[in-house]
Amino acid sequence: MKKILALLLTAALTIGCVIPAVYAEDAADETAAGNPSLIRSNAASEAEGLLFALSGDNLFGESKSVITRAQFVTALTVLLKAEDAKPEQYFYDDVKSFSEYAGAVYAAYERGWIAKSEAFEPQREITVSEAKKILICAMGYGVIAEGKGGFPSGYDTVANQISLMDDTNVTGETLSYDDAVIMLANALRTPALKQIGYGDEQKFKETDETLLDWIYGIKEIEGIVSKTAYNSLDGEETVGKGEYLEIDGKRYQSETNRWDMLGEKVRAYVTQPKDGSVGSVYYLWEISKKRTIDLSDVTKKEGNTLFYWG
Repeated sequence: MKKILALLLTAALTIGCVIPAVYAEDAADETAAGNPSLIRSNAASEAEGLLFALSGDNLFGESKSVITRAQFVTALTVLLKAEDAKPEQYFYDDVKSFSEYAGAVYAAYERGWIAKSEAFEPQREITVSEAKKILICAMGYGVIAEGKGGFPSGYDTVANQISLMDDTNVTGETLSYDDAVIMLANALRTPALKQIGYGDEQKFKETDETLLDWIYGIKEIEGIVSKTAYNSLDGEETVGKGEYLEIDGKRYQSETNRWDMLGEKVRAYVTQPKDGSVGSVYYLWEISKKRTIDLSDVTKKEGNTLFYWG
């Protein structure tokens, strides 16, 4: 038998109202459900939080109004842990060895993310099409995109096929900050082709894994918070003192651990050690505070506590 504390159903149950289902929902969820622009903002906030958790830094500095080509490439090299390159020849006229972006830009070139040319234009705003091409190449799909028509149409096709643009709100030619963080997060969370060869011998291996998994050993999961350090859905033991919680009955170490998270649907980015030891939550996004209960499962009510089978 399970129970939910402080569920505001007293009036409805007392007067005998007939309702098909009962759930708790906060104002933010209700507002976002009726306002698509807020859903996009939530997607950007989640992506930004994930990128910060992985890098430990604000990848684009203080400026969120303009995303340059150099900033975008540098952010990607940080996230994919690509070591700065020191080429024998610095062939971009505007990215010489003393440039603060040189290591990242030439690392991107060596990995096939960007093409060789006379100039890189590091301070120019990056376009949406250019960002697509860079990310698709970093994910190993560049050859496929070239086979579908090349830049930009082939890359547009592949971007749609792999859901790279999901949750973005593209309104112009250049890339906004929100769309930049969403695209970067999507690239990390989407199954990619694993790069196993670089330079003149670029090779890719087809897998079902994501860049998050390869680089960080992190998997994306969704589920219900079933236990915290303070309470549990089954009304029995909690996970005890310490920074732990359970999602769908599986325990993780987590700094985010509040009593009011119980019953929430969350998307978590977690490690799952193969030796069976307790994994860790890198980043947790609270999707909804909604918890649905069939009225037929309700067994009794005592004060503000509702008991139900589930």
